[in-house]
Amino acid sequence: MHSNCRQGAGAERWPVSAFSVESLVENYEAPVTKLREGAFNLVMRGLIAFEVDKGLWMVPPQCALWIPGGMARSFRSSGSLEFCGLLIAPEVTRKFPRECCTMAVSPLLRELVIATAQLPKPYTESRATRAFVLADAIRWTSAQDCGCASPYALRSRDNRRMGTPYRYE
Repeated sequence: MHSNCRQGAGAERWPVSAFSVESLVENYEAPVTKLREGAFNLVMRGLIAFEVDKGLWMVPPQCALWIPGGMARSFRSSGSLEFCGLLIAPEVTRKFPRECCTMAVSPLLRELVIATAQLPKPYTESRATRAFVLADAIRWTSAQDCGCASPYALRSRDNRRMGTPYRYE
């Protein structure tokens, strides 16, 4: 589904890696993952609900969600889906937000993220530099309330699969 931050030519490890996801499958549900890298997820098409350790985040198109590294995460889409973004290693994210947050994305930042996600892998040094500079630009992007967050305890994943309604605690 996405590239790994550790991809690179030979034994090299890049601290930033771009990814893109596109699915024409209606109502796609991704399995739970827990990555050491933080993820900047830019939604381009579809409505995506990201479930993380501390809540549920509904992210509309043209907005992004920052998910810090080390948090378990999964997502579900409503309708066809297209999003891209960056996986950013912990050593680069020291000054990034420590909690999930939505971000309004400028047209320039949007196009840079899309272009970086389309770069061929493995990265060359110049391609890795572009991704690294982009991660720095994201760090300076302000958190904006452009999505819908539910910080309440979520129903368990097992209950969700059985169709049990949300239970707020």
